[in-house]
Amino acid sequence: MEIRDYIALGALLATFIVFIFQVHDNAKQVRLKNFTTYTKRYQDIFLNLPIDIDSDDFGLKKLTENENTLRWLRAYFDLCSEECNSSPCLI
Repeated sequence: MEIRDYIALGALLATFIVFIFQVHDNAKQVRLKNFTTYTKRYQDIFLNLPIDIDSDDFGLKKLTENENTLRWLRAYFDLCSEECNSSPCLI
């Protein structure tokens, strides 16, 4: 092998290494974007749920007709399911 062959091989190896780092960096950015999106959606849901929803005496029958609690609870369960289907689920 001549020197130009070694240079070409080195350039190919360097290109491959840069490609691997770019793929890894891109995957990390996608995970961060997904995490940020899910966190924002969870926050929106919890801001629209009644404050006492986690108390033992909470009941849907106590709510007035104009409250959208059932809609927000469905959105919460849909989001949980969506998150479970898009990434490894811990449940």
